[in-house]
Amino acid sequence: MTGSSRSQRTFAAGLLLLLLGSAVLCQQDNGAVSQSGCRPQQIHLALTADPHEMRVSWKTDDPDCQMSVSWGQAGKGSRNLRASSLVSSYKAKDMCTDPASDFDYEPPMLHTAVMHGLESGQRYEYSLDPHGTPGHFKAPPATGPDSGFAFVTYGDMGESEDWQAKSPGARGTMDYVNRDVDNGVELAFHQGDIAYADGDPRVWDTFMEGIEPYASRVPYMVSIGNHEYDYRMEGGDPFLAALADAAQEEDDAEGIVDEDEEDERRRLQEKLAKAAPGTHRSRADPFDASGDRTAYDPDWGNFGNDSGGECGVTTAARFPMPGGIFPFVKAASFNDSMEDEADLLEDSAENHHHHHHHHHHHHHKHGEPYENSPFWYSFDYGSAHFTVISGEHDITDGSDQFMWFEEDLSKVDRCVTPWLFVVLHRPMYVIYPHRSNRVVAEHLREQLEFLLDRYMVDLVLSAHIHSYSRTCNLMEGRCVDFDEGGTTHLIIGCGGRKLSRVKYSQADWVEYAEKSWGYGRIFVKDGTELKYEWVRSEDGEVLDGFELQNTRAERRHCDRPLDVLSLGLNGGVAPNSSTSTARDAPATTLTQQVVAVS
Repeated sequence: MTGSSRSQRTFAAGLLLLLLGSAVLCQQDNGAVSQSGCRPQQIHLALTADPHEMRVSWKTDDPDCQMSVSWGQAGKGSRNLRASSLVSSYKAKDMCTDPASDFDYEPPMLHTAVMHGLESGQRYEYSLDPHGTPGHFKAPPATGPDSGFAFVTYGDMGESEDWQAKSPGARGTMDYVNRDVDNGVELAFHQGDIAYADGDPRVWDTFMEGIEPYASRVPYMVSIGNHEYDYRMEGGDPFLAALADAAQEEDDAEGIVDEDEEDERRRLQEKLAKAAPGTHRSRADPFDASGDRTAYDPDWGNFGNDSGGECGVTTAARFPMPGGIFPFVKAASFNDSMEDEADLLEDSAENHHHHHHHHHHHHHKHGEPYENSPFWYSFDYGSAHFTVISGEHDITDGSDQFMWFEEDLSKVDRCVTPWLFVVLHRPMYVIYPHRSNRVVAEHLREQLEFLLDRYMVDLVLSAHIHSYSRTCNLMEGRCVDFDEGGTTHLIIGCGGRKLSRVKYSQADWVEYAEKSWGYGRIFVKDGTELKYEWVRSEDGEVLDGFELQNTRAERRHCDRPLDVLSLGLNGGVAPNSSTSTARDAPATTLTQQVVAVS
């Protein structure tokens, strides 16, 4: 353990880690556990960090259900592999503030298990035993430049049962996406503003039931939005205020003068990390689900209490994403009592899996980048690398998230995954008239756009604005030819929530804007070609789209460093001079073309 700012953080957040150490199944004749109480509900799949695995998660009503998943290749007639589930939960007092902390409800029993040893691209059937009916899924494609796949992407959906008036388009989007999954779409990405529960646990239930018809067949991946995470302590946090005063007194006594607010904030965080967990909240854990003590709330932002006080707890519990420790011990690192429990969980998981696969541990020395799933994480899928970040957390230069983001982009091998997609809820480009969101977007661009250019990010998938818009190929706010680099931004915040205004007159970087519900559909042929469509979810019509021919991998020559390139790729000599360097070498042209779909 180190004294890093995260070393005391646990994602206990009250999640009751119940180790189900054996595969003993609950029997019908067990008086304490009824069959109906153990019926799996809200079944959904997710990827792990290993392309030969698939996670399945579900909910039961009864807390004492000992369950497992069994699976096998479809058509073989046997599901002979098995893994027991681990169970977690949360309750109202685990939330950061009201209204989420005021609801009275039975804690949901959330099960999760990992199906392993999958053959790339094969179809499997699975059953949640002892009370589940068989389901089906397709294993992830082989990671590599020849892999093709189709996926859908949207944000800001909600559900049309409890909040029909507020999310009138959700049902249509769910229905058309379900139809797309029937037709071969194999991945769904929901980039934030997921259920719009805003603290109400019943809304999460109806949302999860709404997506189950397709989320139980394809991985349902999420990124964090303001309605999952943003919260505000009433009147500020008295513990923090007292600590800040103490820190200032200490500085005054030592004659320390901060150069700027950033230095002051960073030192305060270090003092916070050393402080014993305070008793300033009724919560089980003084940190929110992402490991922070307070929500990110810069003075230029429009961040409020949009999660209704959930502060990421519910989303992290319901949607374990790749890179998390196994499965909900959820922080950069954790205190000693939790560490023992986490090791126990991981040992148990390895015993059940009969194979040895280490999940990423989040112990890190201060300053080392770390993944913080589901807030920021990444994974490969076929010929693409997906990097997921959070606009609800600090991502300014030097922040934990920024360091991880830059490192993740820098490690992408474009020989293996020629496509590079970045996913975040808040857009970096915002159409008129959304003024406060445009201010946030300008800050995000200032912080991140140079990284998109440096690492040749192909697409940014975002949402938040309740309409659809697509940019031209942008670099530093200008539409540029593809031989200059640049990134296309797809802002698909029209999954179902009430739509917001789109002005007739827009900035010249707006290629298309529409006030309708809908979602994106992307067909990745392989590492060289993809086709994008925007589908209106009132009638399934394709209203916008383009094709992308990708030669960015050629320009980067995959993962070979530029100074090697300039000396010739096959050990030969560069044409101009045997001593030319990367700096004088002619730039390779980038001939990525966008063809509008008629």
